[in-house]
Amino acid sequence: TWSADGTIVFVAGDELRRVPAAGGSVEPVTRRLPGQGFHWFPAFLPDGQRILFLAGGLPDVSGLYLADLSGGEITRLG
Repeated sequence: TWSADGTIVFVAGDELRRVPAAGGSVEPVTRRLPGQGFHWFPAFLPDGQRILFLAGGLPDVSGLYLADLSGGEITRLG
């Protein structure tokens, strides 16, 4: 997924990474929690700083999540 400010978020090795569209260093956006198998289908929210994504794995840690590009914990939404 590509934000209006030129940040690209993509799946790499079952987790999400980001890179500036102009090039530069690839940085992690998410890290899998114990029991999670993958992070897929990232989509920017209109603010361009938060991303929704799906996490697969065990029932207690799979579902829809929110990640903030400024870092911190991911939040399970459902």
